[in-house]
Amino acid sequence: MLREATSLFILIYAILYVIQLLWLRDGVEGYNALLAWLTNPIAAAVNIILFMFSLIHTVSWLHLASRLAPRGGHTASPPAILKVGLYVLWLVISAIAAFLIYMGGLI
Repeated sequence: MLREATSLFILIYAILYVIQLLWLRDGVEGYNALLAWLTNPIAAAVNIILFMFSLIHTVSWLHLASRLAPRGGHTASPPAILKVGLYVLWLVISAIAAFLIYMGGLI
């Protein structure tokens, strides 16, 4: 039930992200408006809350995905191994994204 409830917050985050992209489309004025909005303490609190709900959503999805993996045949992996593999994959992808953003000059 919690995973389904957090998907509403993921929708809100996606809508806010699209609004921010629309602001950036407006050039310098839009960029300045976006910076002004992002420095607002209320906006920071909203982003932190939405980030926490996205983490809950991701963790619950990874937990569920490891339990629902196909188990047919003699080569089925135990759910614990699948769960660890999914978490490792999540961390590797996050590390690659952080490297590309911070070290790769994408910001």
